[in-house]
Amino acid sequence: MQEYKKISVVTVAYNCEHFLETACKSFAYQDYPNLEWIIVNDASDDSTAALLQHYKKRDKRVKLCLNKTHKGFLESYGYAISKATGDYVAILEPENFWVKDKISRQYAFMLRYNFILSHTSYAFADHECNLLPIGCCKIEPKISLLNYGKNKVNICLSTFMINREETKKLFPIKLSEDDKKENFDLVMYLMNKGLMSCGISKVLSLCRPQYNYPKKNKQFMEISKLYNQLRQEDKTIPSIMNYQVYEASNVTNININPSYCIDKDVYTSLEKLRNFEL
Repeated sequence: MQEYKKISVVTVAYNCEHFLETACKSFAYQDYPNLEWIIVNDASDDSTAALLQHYKKRDKRVKLCLNKTHKGFLESYGYAISKATGDYVAILEPENFWVKDKISRQYAFMLRYNFILSHTSYAFADHECNLLPIGCCKIEPKISLLNYGKNKVNICLSTFMINREETKKLFPIKLSEDDKKENFDLVMYLMNKGLMSCGISKVLSLCRPQYNYPKKNKQFMEISKLYNQLRQEDKTIPSIMNYQVYEASNVTNININPSYCIDKDVYTSLEKLRNFEL
């Protein structure tokens, strides 16, 4: 009989009231049977706290933690991971979401090759869980501190899974004032500890660019460049700032890298996720 070790999903929630429903659906929708969800509310001042309490009542696997003051994402993710009880930890940012078998596939991948850290390919989606017509993001088969910097724009934190037993001495994260000035993110922190991440080419995660902060978001700027190139060739493609629903048939023909494609089961999974009832 197959053993299903516990996997902890960790999320840092900060003023994300508009995204939480999809994240909760994404967690509830997973086909892996042994999960817990650690959510750190990083001193949100919108309705995030109330929504989290609502979801906790509906799913006994949800465990909430509260930062009395805003700590930022790196320290908060470190705190969330330190509270996890699973053998592995999967990161889920509140604005992003997963296909149904994301955790089960990635766990099997890590178990088979005994990896400590892994990531997956991902595609881009709008706020209604519809795929954006720019294909999926090419991922590096291996990411280390040496190549992380130049590929940073291509990394989505929600694709990562960590072997907690092998890394628990790294958490919680205590940052010095100098570390805070370096503006480390979680991936940089792990790479700086000598870890290397191994990648799955299959699209298992969906990333929603943060439209509210385009000037500060490198990923958004990179996508905007792609959109401008596409619109020069096809004027029917709408501006990314007022993006409307696009048919799946349009998506399959446009990829960031032509050797990468989005499997049909991703579309099926997203359609079911949109209709999934919590």
